[in-house]
Amino acid sequence: MIGALLLRFLAFWYDFLIGDAAEIAVGIVLLLAAAGFVIRSGIVPALDAGVALAVLVVALLAASVAREGRRRMRG
Repeated sequence: MIGALLLRFLAFWYDFLIGDAAEIAVGIVLLLAAAGFVIRSGIVPALDAGVALAVLVVALLAASVAREGRRRMRG
């Protein structure tokens, strides 16, 4: 009973976070890790890293949408 509920709960979160585009989820995690490293190391100020992170997230989303569009056009 509890095992089935836990499995359904985890399946919901997997579908919500990963969904059909696993590359976006993985890309976001990698970008956040890289931004955290850059900020903690003091290479660039946090504000600059935040702006760069926002731009990279939008670029990641655009690349994913373009990739899906090409895939749908082919077949």
